Amino acid sequence: MAKPLLYGAHYSVYVRIRVDYELVPLDIFTAERASIIGYFLKVAEGRKLLARFPDLQDRWDRIVRRASFSNA
Repeated sequence: MAKPLLYGAHYSVYVRIRVDYELVPLDIFTAERASIIGYFLKVAEGRKLLARFPDLQDRWDRIVRRASFSNA
């Protein structure tokens, strides 16, 4: 039987499961994807949705304070 594919970041709680799986790295807060989140947050619905997840909101707030992000 083939290993199930698990899409997510290496730090995700899901990667701690006790099932043999193949991790497909996916992190929405990487430099390549941060601009997508920025566009998502330009609309009220995006901001409202992100506010429902304080940990993600905190991570986003830290990202936008980085000089590397503001220069992008």
